[in-house]
Amino acid sequence: EEVESFLIFERWGTQIFEQKNFLPNDPVSGWDGKYKGELLNPGVFVYQALVRFIDGEKILYNGDFTLIR
Repeated sequence: EEVESFLIFERWGTQIFEQKNFLPNDPVSGWDGKYKGELLNPGVFVYQALVRFIDGEKILYNGDFTLIR
């Protein structure tokens, strides 16, 4: 039903992105690969997403991904 929070961290633990309370698959709410207006270099990043489902259940997803340019 809703992504309650979506966070992205760089490898040293600095939070570089946060978005709250948006619909799943909303491309406007996604991360554009920038931090403080600057494109980031390729690397590994960590994400955390708290998702609320239609039945009210909440699941915390986390993992990592590689930014490639």
